[in-house]
Amino acid sequence: MKNWNKKHISKEQVHFLQEKYNINALTASILLRRGISDGKQIQFYLENDARFLHNPFLFNNMEDVVDRIFQAKEEGEKVLVFGDRDVDGITSTVVLHDCLSQMGIDVRCRLPSGTDPYGLNIPAIDDFAKEYGTLIITVDCGISNIDEIAYAANLGMDVIVLDHHNPPDTLPSPAIIIDPKCADSGYPFKDISGCAVAYKVVSALRFAKSDLYKNEIALLAPTVEGQDVFINVVKVQNLVEKEVLREKITPGTSIMDTKLIDFLRGQQIFVWDIKRTKQILDGLFGTGADFQMLDLSAEVAKRIPSMAKMTLHDLRTKSKLARYNPECDSEIKGFFNIFVTFVGRELSAQFPDDAKAEECDLQLVSLAALADIMPLIDENRILVTKGIESINKGTPRAGLLELLSLHDLLGRRVNSVDLSWSIIPALNSTGRLGQPEIGLDLFLEKNPEKRTKLPRGSYGQMT
Repeated sequence: MKNWNKKHISKEQVHFLQEKYNINALTASILLRRGISDGKQIQFYLENDARFLHNPFLFNNMEDVVDRIFQAKEEGEKVLVFGDRDVDGITSTVVLHDCLSQMGIDVRCRLPSGTDPYGLNIPAIDDFAKEYGTLIITVDCGISNIDEIAYAANLGMDVIVLDHHNPPDTLPSPAIIIDPKCADSGYPFKDISGCAVAYKVVSALRFAKSDLYKNEIALLAPTVEGQDVFINVVKVQNLVEKEVLREKITPGTSIMDTKLIDFLRGQQIFVWDIKRTKQILDGLFGTGADFQMLDLSAEVAKRIPSMAKMTLHDLRTKSKLARYNPECDSEIKGFFNIFVTFVGRELSAQFPDDAKAEECDLQLVSLAALADIMPLIDENRILVTKGIESINKGTPRAGLLELLSLHDLLGRRVNSVDLSWSIIPALNSTGRLGQPEIGLDLFLEKNPEKRTKLPRGSYGQMT
């Protein structure tokens, strides 16, 4: 029998976590004994707000993917989404297909069927060529399909690879690749599922419908620190921090002698509390320096009334992100975080159908993470939590509703164990029996009567 020894932790360590993160001693002890003491890790155990998810545009190639898909829409191209036969592949295919079809794109899906090998195959490419297809998007596969992607290119097709598997030494070409395990992906977390990668692309596509897509915005926040005045500016594009300027300015300095002119040229400038900002800038440069600024605090107050009279200093002290990430503990970083949160709420109000679709997507993302045994760390914890939370609201998406019903889980509060031992094996079985299209059709079919008539032998309960 194996002897279990509790990891020794000190009272001082426990007390430190209690005070810093406002948690009880038991929670602090569990975290420490699991070796979790860094704020960047702890935040994913204590928070479940989607604001803590990583921005999809952190992927270096995300804009290229978004632009190519919008080009397909504008030019009326035919698009093929090619996935894998397991739960991760099926859910990845569904998430991307649903988004593309909602965009009005002529899209079809294909999975390896029968004895087809894993990954993109030549017959699938040939069949798509006969339909005059021009864009193939692989999901949960593709990173190793070097020959197949070259073959598609020779037929005049473009290929986008959305994968999460380890890349080979030589990457497929020509292709636009999104894979968190690629060394140059730019993404901060490598261990997301294939469905999560597809979800990130879908999130980026939804954001790209807004006026903010690709537009650079400058957030400006002057701070008075003792006798010194600093001008702090963050350049933001697609809600990603691109550049930061922090410059100490002596009153009476000509603005032409600062870095501000070049840094702010062509930028739309947002400030917090325009009256105070103007007073500080006038005190530094005189009234002749003309800054064209917009006051974000007034707009934020409409969406988040509790912030109406708060200063950037107040917001800094209340920032949850700053609590876990010391580098975010400044007024300009707090301003950036408020901007991202505000834009997220604005877009949800502007595109309510997208917000509803995102909940359905997260249900599938949670299934994929559990099915592929993704480590429940970092943003995976939030993705799984939000997905299960959405299911338990009483609104499981089409297809999942039928699966829950067949396994006597409908109306019950389900958890990761229920999904892992009932729903996921049932869905996986469709691929193992060489009929993954049954699982795919279960999620894609909009007519509930037709869904109930799909063959149940592979995914229904044993009778």
